[in-house]
Amino acid sequence: MSLPQGNSTSVTNTAPGLDVRGDKVRVSVVGARGYSGAETARLLMKHPSAELVALYATQGFSPTDLLPEAPVGLPGLPMSELQPTSVVFLATPAEVSIDLAPKLLAAGSVVIDLSGGFRLKGASRADALARHLKHYGQSHPEPDLLLQSDYGLVPFASGSPTSKLIANPGCYATAVQLAMIPLLRAGLVRLDSMSVDAKSGTTGAGKKAEERLLFAEVDGGCLPYRVGRHQHEPEVSEGVAHWGLGDRAKYVEVNFSFVPHLLPVRRGIITTLHARLQAGVGESQVARAFQDCYAGYKLMRLASLHEAGREVELRLQRVVGSARTVIAWHVRGDQLVVFSLIDNLLKGAASQAIENFNRVLGLPVETSLLDKEGVL
Repeated sequence: MSLPQGNSTSVTNTAPGLDVRGDKVRVSVVGARGYSGAETARLLMKHPSAELVALYATQGFSPTDLLPEAPVGLPGLPMSELQPTSVVFLATPAEVSIDLAPKLLAAGSVVIDLSGGFRLKGASRADALARHLKHYGQSHPEPDLLLQSDYGLVPFASGSPTSKLIANPGCYATAVQLAMIPLLRAGLVRLDSMSVDAKSGTTGAGKKAEERLLFAEVDGGCLPYRVGRHQHEPEVSEGVAHWGLGDRAKYVEVNFSFVPHLLPVRRGIITTLHARLQAGVGESQVARAFQDCYAGYKLMRLASLHEAGREVELRLQRVVGSARTVIAWHVRGDQLVVFSLIDNLLKGAASQAIENFNRVLGLPVETSLLDKEGVL
């Protein structure tokens, strides 16, 4: 069956709220041969409410070659044979997601998009289109979907999604926002004082062949890249303004420098936020801001570096392979340093997509994601 030719499909106020009623929901993953797609498929295989019925890639493939635990009979099909399922995960480049999402929505699917195709909303329709063009290099042909999509930064995005199209946040954007939002929500830092040093493993760049990603180029280095023009920077400013300042249009007030680096490791992200505290603010207020924001969120570990021995939380090995985030902080005078650590392929992509899937089903967001603490 070919997909319908959806055009600017309206998804406003169509939170799916699917009723499982003891049955598994049929799901599929498009882009399953990529790192994020493969991890999404792996997580869906063990999800108690998901029936993974198909994987798709540019060309047909054998799922067991990619994922040894894949069940016999699970098809790995070319995208030309794509069939809609109740929920479809798009682990595809932004331009592919923008093409496929309206067709899948028209066919009745809920779409969880791991690309940046539907993330930037701006302060208005024209602003959203301009920001997408600037940061993704193409005009957006589906402005209604762009504006109506549910930006799924969990735990700030909670409850049933507001749309059948969920824009899964980017990896750097997730780590940085989880560090910033509690501080701005509590009014603890100066908006003009923030800078972010971010480092990621090479899987964050995907599987495409590039000279800069060759082992001989990466090993022994720590390469800054896309300085001042990374697409996750505007995503951070919008999300922080929305959840930290109460109005997405205030993104112009969220001024920060952002420098990403490529680490000679396969996976994991560590971001370091530097900021100046407002007068009279100390470590106790910083701790309370994080504790208040993440109370009850089971996929978060918090650590004050003023406590002896807590530096161990800054090891990437404690989050790689885990769906959890670690946030740790240190205060000296009015200087604040906040570290945020995630697995770029899990909380930065696949496991956050599962959290959003759990939102669709009305399940606790941590469902099926608590079994691993890290690779150690």
